[in-house]
Amino acid sequence: FSSKVITIASYTKQFTDSKEKEENQGRYSRKVGLKEYLSLPDVGYHYPRSLQRHFKGAGNTLKILREQLERKECYIELSDDARMQWRYLVKYNRHDCTGMHHLMTYVNGYRRPVRDPKISGSQAIL
Repeated sequence: FSSKVITIASYTKQFTDSKEKEENQGRYSRKVGLKEYLSLPDVGYHYPRSLQRHFKGAGNTLKILREQLERKECYIELSDDARMQWRYLVKYNRHDCTGMHHLMTYVNGYRRPVRDPKISGSQAIL
């Protein structure tokens, strides 16, 4: 029985040219997420550079906060970096929601976003 089992990898090897494999190496390995779609010029959404530069990611921020809150009792006792990352996390989540709404509105054909005055610099749809 085991000699009759054909894996997909071994089956597709015969159809894949090694030169083509080398040319496409790493071509599709870059992750594309909401932020990349929102950054497209045609979409017209302003994603804050401060988030792109300074935010360490939601998972990392929550880990830091969890660790510090085990030893400290309140927000004011957290390190300056932890508090800053918390603020970035809130801002990141806000842009996640407003950005997704903006993108879906754009995809569905509405080209004129209304700016939300509560979120500075964004073009979130109301």
